[in-house]
Amino acid sequence: MASNDETNPVSDNIRSDKLNHSQSNRRKKKQDKGKNSGNNANRIGTMEFLKTNVNNSKKYNITIDSIQKSYIWLKHNNGKTKLNLGFADDKINELLTKNSENEKNDIKIEKINRYNSSLNKKIIAFPLILILIGEILLYKGYFDQALLIHIFNLLVLSFSTIIIQDKLLSNTFQALSLLPILRILNMAMPIFFHSTLYWYPFMYGCIFISAIYIIKHQKFTREQIGLNFEKMHIYFPIALIVGFILGTMEFQILQNPALIENLEFENILLISIIMTLFVGLAEELAFRSIIQTRFEQIFGTTQGLIITGIMFGIMHSGYGTIYEIIFTSSAGILLGYMFIKTRSLFLISTTHGFINIFLFGILPFYDLIFFK
Repeated sequence: MASNDETNPVSDNIRSDKLNHSQSNRRKKKQDKGKNSGNNANRIGTMEFLKTNVNNSKKYNITIDSIQKSYIWLKHNNGKTKLNLGFADDKINELLTKNSENEKNDIKIEKINRYNSSLNKKIIAFPLILILIGEILLYKGYFDQALLIHIFNLLVLSFSTIIIQDKLLSNTFQALSLLPILRILNMAMPIFFHSTLYWYPFMYGCIFISAIYIIKHQKFTREQIGLNFEKMHIYFPIALIVGFILGTMEFQILQNPALIENLEFENILLISIIMTLFVGLAEELAFRSIIQTRFEQIFGTTQGLIITGIMFGIMHSGYGTIYEIIFTSSAGILLGYMFIKTRSLFLISTTHGFINIFLFGILPFYDLIFFK
């Protein structure tokens, strides 16, 4: 008979089996937990990948929701992460497999666009130089030569709009044709009229009609033109104040005589109508709504603003003083900046009109009162 101190081999085996079974269950739970965490990590990684490709997915009209509904997982192989698609749509496969090719094509297209933009800037320089030459000749007093240059430039611009295939460049040339038209009319009007004030309705009426044709032909939007009639109650006093300040500054440069006989109501009304509805509206429609808009598309907003302002100043070379050219260039940049910020043709045309009302209608009489 065995003693109580001896070990029972059967019970030891049972305890050993239970222990092994418990350890096996714990190991299995850890493995399952690791797999679940790995799957969660893979799903998170997948979604991060997809989010970075949202822009590309838009090219194929694919939404993240449609991608999420597909059977997607990540497979790790040799330290590299590969994306495998199970039952995903063919468009999703095309999106992901051709991503690198699309990037290369985008780079090529970007290079071509940069080249075309640079080429357009160089081509635009030619008619701008012709305008500059014509205005320099006018500034120096060579009227016949200046007129010939502007006529030649108008022919070049008109012919170019027919043969140039680039739509933006062709539209810009057509817009620039307004400047030689303006100068040719300006030089021709004294032949027919003795009273300077009555030049303006005929001259700027022609410019207005030409501008309307260009707007219709090139399909300008209301925003591009500046047909914004909001905040007129705010813009009107601003136009009056800015017009008075700029008109006073310009009068100190020109010291010009008045275009009306006296300050009677009918004369003030007449010059106000002509300077606002004809001169201010036509010039701002041409320079800011049309030319500046096209220059912004070719040169960018800042350069387009500056170039348009300088051209506006150069077109005032007929006054024969460099100070007037510098002042009107600065005023043109200011008006252009106001147009960019407000996109209101009403504001800038009214401001322009008030400048001329003070310059040619009111200030000359106060100069006679206070300085003589």
